[in-house]
Amino acid sequence: MIKKLLLLVVFFLVFPTISYCGELDGPLATTVNYPPQMMFLSFCPDTVSVVEKGKTKYSLNVEYSNVFQRQENSKNSIICDLEMMNVTGIFTYGILENLQWDIHLPIIFVGGGFLDGPIDSFHETLNLSRGERRHASKNKVCYRLKVDGKDVFDVHKTDVLQGNISSFIKWRMGENWALRGGIKLPTAAKSKGFGSKKVDIGLDLAFEHAILPSVNMHTNLNYTYIGEPSFVHTKHYRCGGSFGINASLTKNTHIITQYSFLQSPFRTGLRKLDKVSHQITGGIRYKKEGRCIDIFITEDIVPYSTTPDITIGATLTF
Repeated sequence: MIKKLLLLVVFFLVFPTISYCGELDGPLATTVNYPPQMMFLSFCPDTVSVVEKGKTKYSLNVEYSNVFQRQENSKNSIICDLEMMNVTGIFTYGILENLQWDIHLPIIFVGGGFLDGPIDSFHETLNLSRGERRHASKNKVCYRLKVDGKDVFDVHKTDVLQGNISSFIKWRMGENWALRGGIKLPTAAKSKGFGSKKVDIGLDLAFEHAILPSVNMHTNLNYTYIGEPSFVHTKHYRCGGSFGINASLTKNTHIITQYSFLQSPFRTGLRKLDKVSHQITGGIRYKKEGRCIDIFITEDIVPYSTTPDITIGATLTF
């Protein structure tokens, strides 16, 4: 609890009270890197701005996550103990004056990692409970889902996987509003626990507003229709969203803080599979001569949240 309160103070009280100057910009492009949630279409928080007609933009997003969730009941169980690096290439093209198209191509590196020890030490320093981690081996891969007494998948080795390819169309409807439509292509492996082998579609509404000369707020709300996978109990929809603040330190440097949530479509009776994901992200952005780099860190903030313990990421745009 102490860790959560400290993070809230740092991200939502300290950062926004600095004196700012310069131009405004959008949110950090990160989503929930919890493998069961990654089976389905997800919308990253996005700005309302679009690429100019006929212009292109390229981005590379890299996120490294430590994940540990473990729970079981009489019929179902989930164990997700791994570290992964999600590398996504993004290509964006301006179709019309207020319309753009982009495609996201993810590759996922799954392994045992190295953060289990440092995270345990951090918990001990703040006198926090290790919970289920005390029963687990450090830096090993174990990703297993059992539904109705049958194994859906059981992964125990390091691997390199194709993620689900997603494509989006964004229409800027006005100065402060934009609407995105998205589709997920089922390219990730169901047997590895990252794919549903079904197509998902969804809509996302983005809103931005300047609250000070150099500080703006950004909000995203989205709805996704889930192509229900046959091997688990799910509903056919989920909602998500984010709220954040972007502030300019200088003309080229921005500080960004944001909260995001994402519903889980699962209905298994397991809190660590069915509950809503809640996370908070803070980062810094540097822009110069058409290039941009974001560096950020994301932390779960709610017990039993279907969220990684910690995610460290960077996005390069040019």
